[in-house]
Amino acid sequence: MADTTPMFLDPNTAQLLGNYGEFFGAIAVLITLIYLSLQVRQNNIANKVASNQAINKKTSDYLKVLYQNDSALDVWTRGRESFHQLEKGDKLKFELMMYDGFGNFHEHWHQAQAGVTDEIQFVRVRTLIELYFSQPGIVQAWRHISKHYEFDEKFNSFIEEQIVKGETGE
Repeated sequence: MADTTPMFLDPNTAQLLGNYGEFFGAIAVLITLIYLSLQVRQNNIANKVASNQAINKKTSDYLKVLYQNDSALDVWTRGRESFHQLEKGDKLKFELMMYDGFGNFHEHWHQAQAGVTDEIQFVRVRTLIELYFSQPGIVQAWRHISKHYEFDEKFNSFIEEQIVKGETGE
């Protein structure tokens, strides 16, 4: 007598179809994972670009205050030479300028440490930091400000390294 069981009910056919389903399901999962990893990578790149742009704008805005305002530039110029020689009002202005500048540097440094910004971007900032900390008045302002305002301890160490470089002319 001939087997009249429909082919789709045959255990061998069902097993074969199950195997195909698992195989194609695994491929679909793999394709999905590849797609998601590409999306995450693109998102990380976009976040780095946005972060760099925001920091650059903040630094640019900070510098614009100096070169677009004669009074601020005068305080800045005198303060770079000696923070302690400034009169009370100018000393406060310079302290606030430097607090803002040190905050920008801290943000740049922190993002570089976290890998959010690229190394090329931070090299430019490090060069500016080295230039700043070769100025005696800025070092004096740092010593004053870092006593009164909290910065990350590792950032403080980084700045101290820059001060040593400025003092030794490295």
